[in-house]
Amino acid sequence: MFLTSIFKNTVFFDILMVTNCRRSFMQHSIGKTIKELRKSRGLTQEELAEKIGVTAQAISKWENESGMPDLSQIVPLAHVFGVSADTILGTGDIKKNEDVSEIMRRAQSKLTFPLTTECLTDKYNVLLEGLKIYPNNFTLILQCMELEISLAYPANPIYDEKNAKALYESCERHANTIFSYDDNVNRILRARMIMLMLHSANGKFEEARRQAEKFPSRADFNIHKMYSIHAHWQKDYKTEITSWQFYIMNLLHALLYGAVSLGKAYDLTEEPDKAMDIYQRLIKMLDVIFEGETKMPFHHVEGGDIYVLLAEKAMEFGNSELALDSLEKAINYDIKDKEELITSGFKIESPFLSNVGSRLGDRFQNLEEIMTNECFAPLRDNERYKKMLSEIEEFNKRSK
Repeated sequence: MFLTSIFKNTVFFDILMVTNCRRSFMQHSIGKTIKELRKSRGLTQEELAEKIGVTAQAISKWENESGMPDLSQIVPLAHVFGVSADTILGTGDIKKNEDVSEIMRRAQSKLTFPLTTECLTDKYNVLLEGLKIYPNNFTLILQCMELEISLAYPANPIYDEKNAKALYESCERHANTIFSYDDNVNRILRARMIMLMLHSANGKFEEARRQAEKFPSRADFNIHKMYSIHAHWQKDYKTEITSWQFYIMNLLHALLYGAVSLGKAYDLTEEPDKAMDIYQRLIKMLDVIFEGETKMPFHHVEGGDIYVLLAEKAMEFGNSELALDSLEKAINYDIKDKEELITSGFKIESPFLSNVGSRLGDRFQNLEEIMTNECFAPLRDNERYKKMLSEIEEFNKRSK
């Protein structure tokens, strides 16, 4: 079923074109549709031609029905007009017959926690079906890419080894569509990051480096910084404060992810003391930012839970008390603090982030799996450790 879905996503477009081209003459000619859409968007034939890389004469031929656009020009046309490919072909209504947000909602409903390969595959298949309706919707395309890297990146615990190659190839096709036709910088850069990771994991280092070279050298060029400057000169200081908080939130995410990745790199060079030092300093930094209040989930990063990473390092150095302290912080957050934050609507007092709490989100992790990690085996007779296991068990019962 899974490989079938990927295959359909690869070849359905050609089939769709052939089938729908036949239908279009019965319902609404392609030329007439292009002409109506062009005029409704206030475009001249020359302007439309420039946007999709053809001549004005070609546009004129299509609209006069003395020629037909190539299959490769359907998605660019759909993108310029902001409609589905079916609309260009004359078989779809210009008004979307199914809202993309509903497709996203149905896809999200397939997830279970903890996440599994199966539930992510189910979500992916829903998104692929959505792309059959809206093949030029870049939000759907990028969401597919997010699932493709989740399943095809070997470092992920939900790595799907059996289908990884097909997913990698599908992801590259989706990325090329975004690179060719999208004009949203955020989506383009995220697509480049995904392909850099997958190219690297698959040994295509030259392709990965080419993607890396497309990124700016500084991390602080982002929309929230620009909004802050804009708001400041309008004397809209409340908006300026919120924009700077979003800016700080993004920098914190980047710093924490980078620092955890640095710690893991130190591990690979057999310098675990430096890794442990990094995790301890990160926790101290978060303690300062959220001094005297419940912390937001910044300790949950892509590389893992910083408290758990520190606990693992502490066991490596024979410091069981530090390991237990760190595990308690991880567990207390997941079964106590997080519930309090959700109940309050992610209301926080930190002057750094008070207006953006609801946008921070959270990550889900399997606490039982963490606690049964072999590195914590020496703690299994410890009373504090047993108490934590009991609290997790009670929490899981309440959650069902």
